[in-house]
Amino acid sequence: MSARILFALSAMLFCASALALDVFMSVAVDGDGRPVVSGKTNLPDSTALMVSISGEQSRLKQQSKAIVRRGNFQAGPFTNRGQPLADGEYTFSISTPVASLLPKEVQAVIGSQGERLSGPLVAHIPGGKLIKYTGQFTVGGSQGSMGPHAINAVKASSCKTGGTVEQCLDRKTAAPDVHDYGWSARRDGGGYVVEKRVHVGGLSAPTTYRWSVSDRWAVRPLNGHAISLSR
Repeated sequence: MSARILFALSAMLFCASALALDVFMSVAVDGDGRPVVSGKTNLPDSTALMVSISGEQSRLKQQSKAIVRRGNFQAGPFTNRGQPLADGEYTFSISTPVASLLPKEVQAVIGSQGERLSGPLVAHIPGGKLIKYTGQFTVGGSQGSMGPHAINAVKASSCKTGGTVEQCLDRKTAAPDVHDYGWSARRDGGGYVVEKRVHVGGLSAPTTYRWSVSDRWAVRPLNGHAISLSR
């Protein structure tokens, strides 16, 4: 193969990589019996999202639409015919429609079939790609809408190598081959489970750091990655 052809192929691969949108989404669920699902994402403004929740014990299934504006979105509050949801475990999912149903300015960024979307949140469907994010939350207990505060409690906790956990993770995500997928918090009994996800280049799946935050704001690492950071 000639040098000219190799150069052309390299240029094409570089352009495709440069156009790819490595999607991240950071989500928190707050509001206890009337939960609100909110988050941050790098999906382009005007991207439509479908937010769904379901409760296995209550057999509840609900959906609500959200629109990305300035990198933020919010759906809810979710209720049971105006009343608070029953205590228990719930699952939520956040997804985009097929790209052809999104506004033209969104398609200009992600492609007419979502072909420029990349990362672990991408779901492949016949004829294209879309984004799907899933998680869990718990209704019940004495704690209210404190998900962001739980995340801040983890960020401010001490790191083994000095400084705070947030500062240690900022140093890790500053590397050019590391992609930051943000923070998330979900209810767990009277407290929260807080997660930070990053994707290191060359690995097939993101790395998840996971902590628990009690109703008294005590932070405890829950998996090996978090243990490696937390003092």
